Amino acid sequence: MGRFLEHSRLYYFSQGGEDLYYIGSADMMHRNLDARVETVTPVRCLKLKKYLQYIFEVYFQDNKQRWMITRDGDHVKVRTENTQEEISVHETLMQHILENREPIPISD
Repeated sequence: MGRFLEHSRLYYFSQGGEDLYYIGSADMMHRNLDARVETVTPVRCLKLKKYLQYIFEVYFQDNKQRWMITRDGDHVKVRTENTQEEISVHETLMQHILENREPIPISD
């Protein structure tokens, strides 16, 4: 879980060669989609799409807190190999913002 309880509600799809990004108020769970009023909206700003792509890349590199869902629906913790440096999505994103590095989350 790391330092923060909350987690991102970011969604990425690729359709016909187009990258589609969405942000929302809920994660994709029955209790959120069928029993509550929630919203998901597309991200159209290119700068924000670039930042979301960066966030996804960091999440996929995380080997400290990440879990994968297998084809049968089981959750498996991603383990760090002995030769790998530990990468935490929380620590990486906090450092990214502190150093004011590109991409910066700003809209047009």
